Parts: sequence; C-alpha cells; structure tokens
Amino acid sequence: METEIADVISSFSQMTVTEQALEKLLDKADPTTERIAQITLLQDCNYHQYLTAYLTVVAGKNKPTELRAALTGILGDFTYSSARNNIVMNCQAILKTRIPKELKNQIGKTINKLN
Repeated sequence: METEIADVISSFSQMTVTEQALEKLLDKADPTTERIAQITLLQDCNYHQYLTAYLTVVAGKNKPTELRAALTGILGDFTYSSARNNIVMNCQAILKTRIPKELKNQIGKTINKLN
C-alpha cells in the first residue's frame, strides 16, 4: 500500500510529455533535427502556459531558421485561443525585422490562419 501511494505521488512530480518536449526544444545542445522532432509532439498540445516560450523561440534571431519556422506553424493552431491577437501582434513584430524568407512565409501563413 505504501509503495502504491509513493508511486502515485511520484507520478505527479514527473514532467509531462509536453514539458519534456519543450525542454528538449529549448536545449541548444541537441541537434536542430532533434529539436524540430519535438515540435511534432507539441503540435497537438496547444497549452497556453507554453505560449511565451514558443514566441521567444520564434523571435530568437540566434535560433535555427528551420526551428523557428516549424514552431511558427504550431502557433497557427491557436485559432480559437484567447491569446490569438497576442500571437498575431508578435508575428507582425517579427515580420518587421530582418528575417529569412522561409520564416517570413511561415509567419504570413500563421497570421492568415489566425485572422
């Protein structure tokens, strides 16, 4: 009985799949391909508590373009979110900076999906 209780308590202190994926996404030591793979796990998990982290990665000029573009695609899935306008404003601000064409195209698609 005590071990069952300890197992239940332990399960609540473990990171969720989404938290693990976000942690790996933000880990600069991981190869870009590994980090992009984590985005596919995040695609179906539109949790608002991670939105700031997503926007930070997309805005990060020192992040790989492929990573930024892939994450921007996920932001387009927040169609019915109360944070939709915030996402659009952040994307528009990023568009005003000097960014690669691949990212610019993806941001344009994301804005169109959210408007």
